[in-house]
Amino acid sequence: MKLDNMTNEKNNMDNNYFDAKNNSESKFDPDRFLDEEDGFENNFLNDKMEIDVKITERIEFNPDNFKDIGNGKQNKEDGSRREKEVYDELEKKYPESEGYQILQERYLLDKDGNIVKDRDGCGRRVDFVVVQDGKVVDMVEVTSLDATKNSQMRKEYEIRENGGNYIKDPNSGELYRIPNNINTRIERRE
Repeated sequence: MKLDNMTNEKNNMDNNYFDAKNNSESKFDPDRFLDEEDGFENNFLNDKMEIDVKITERIEFNPDNFKDIGNGKQNKEDGSRREKEVYDELEKKYPESEGYQILQERYLLDKDGNIVKDRDGCGRRVDFVVVQDGKVVDMVEVTSLDATKNSQMRKEYEIRENGGNYIKDPNSGELYRIPNNINTRIERRE
């Protein structure tokens, strides 16, 4: 496919298939970008595939949202403080004397103990996982008041759908299955 054709196809896709300004639904058809004359064949798609896309929220750029980017040390300190606060609360809610164990920074694993990755090749690590008698009873992600966690939670959902339903006890090496009714909850702190 010649570069001009590819550019025209991209422009057509931008103009006709993804109309973010009008907040409209659109269909993306990967077959229309395959050109059998130039040697590209659809070896990986047996049927025509369409993906429905709907823009549900618009994000406006605001430079004030990035004021702390240059201060990584402060962000790390704030994150550590938030995690300590939540850990202390979890210890009160789930006392060790009642058989609870609070595990920190646990990857989502498959039944064989391998890290399950999303389509981008990334794993998912949960801040805190609470276990009692070998059963996961709570999972917590700690973040700031204004950090978006939508993409991270979508990633977790994808990984769980692909078998990432276990965590490993770092002390015993034992795998604990995460029940389907236990989802990571987000704990927001200043």
